[in-house]
Amino acid sequence: MGTRAAAWQIGAVLVTALALRAGAATWWQARLDQRGVLFALGDSEGYWLLGHAIATGSPYQYGGPDSKIFRVPGFPLWLAPFTLLEPPARAVLWARLAGAVLGAGIVGLVLRIAWQLGGRRAGLLAGSWAAIDPTAIAASILVLSEMLFIPLMLLQLWSWWRCAQTFSEPSSVPWNWAFATGALSACAVLTRPSWIIYLPLMMAIWCVWNRASFRRHAMFSVMMAVAFAFVMTPWWIRNYRITERFVPTTLTVGASLYDGLSPIATGASDTGMEFMARFLVEQQAEDASDSTPLVSTLEYRLDRRMARAARDWALAHPVEVLRLAAVKVWRTWRPWPEAVEFPGGLLRWFVAISTIIVLGSAAYRIIGRADDGWLVMLLVSPAWYFTLIHCVFVGSLRYRMPAMIALIPLAACAWQMLIRTSRSTVIR
Repeated sequence: MGTRAAAWQIGAVLVTALALRAGAATWWQARLDQRGVLFALGDSEGYWLLGHAIATGSPYQYGGPDSKIFRVPGFPLWLAPFTLLEPPARAVLWARLAGAVLGAGIVGLVLRIAWQLGGRRAGLLAGSWAAIDPTAIAASILVLSEMLFIPLMLLQLWSWWRCAQTFSEPSSVPWNWAFATGALSACAVLTRPSWIIYLPLMMAIWCVWNRASFRRHAMFSVMMAVAFAFVMTPWWIRNYRITERFVPTTLTVGASLYDGLSPIATGASDTGMEFMARFLVEQQAEDASDSTPLVSTLEYRLDRRMARAARDWALAHPVEVLRLAAVKVWRTWRPWPEAVEFPGGLLRWFVAISTIIVLGSAAYRIIGRADDGWLVMLLVSPAWYFTLIHCVFVGSLRYRMPAMIALIPLAACAWQMLIRTSRSTVIR
């Protein structure tokens, strides 16, 4: 097939992806307008208000003057220009439509990765599936950090693979790809803080994976770490100035830990975080009775208090921790979503069927081809990474969205393998 025909096919996939997302964004916002609300999810309002604080030069805080490190700034920074538009409903719609454009970009990245992995047909299959996948569409139009995190994650995976690929070219030194990988990782962390462990963990695996040239790979891993620190440093400096402590991401880690590991933990999130009120009262009472100088800020002390409570409870109840881990994994990976996650029985069926097809096909591709290399390792890594992370924190379909999109190129390669096998069988 000629280059022009392939370009038309790619264009058709991307236009379809953009049209579906723009239509879904418009329909969803109209549905919320009828209910008289801007957002259906509580996190969205927090991101929006922080974005408005950035846009107007107001203090970067949410929920009061003692909450200055509540969210990382990546996604609020993306939302900031939209928060200045009027009226508010139209402003949010424009943010969703911008997310639709990002979503079309995600489809393009998925297509490109699958094309590199399995050829033109695999790329078009992957792009077409990503274009219509309901969870991919939802990730693009909901005012949640996944809107920005997923393209940053895919760009990081692609950049890392290009860095690894350049190693095989004797005349090339992949400094630029190593720096880009570290910088993109930092941008992703500044959008979704739970990603912070990914880079050091995968750097260790990368060096062991290439142990024959361990020293050289370790050198480029250092470059990734330098780039990561370079991008993260302004946020680290700000946090240190506020707390006089090193805070790598946010001061909501303690609350998130207690939400997942505590006597009240169920595996799902306590969306209201009502337990925080009790901890706040206890911390303020302790502060009032303490004659010694207080450590850092109230926000920092409260975070540490909840983290200690979660840790102490987990150490005292190891069997319950394991049971909760199983519940969280099931909540994250079960094919059939809850009604609050996807309204409508038909849509939930579509999500369930899509999940089963992608997971089964990706597994078939991995098992069928054991010599795939680092790109496949990268594509699989978000799945096991988020699974491990959310064995500790709460589980939800939302947290598998990035991993599912990363698996679509592998699934498309499996479909191509099946098509080739069936054609060869027919010819025989």
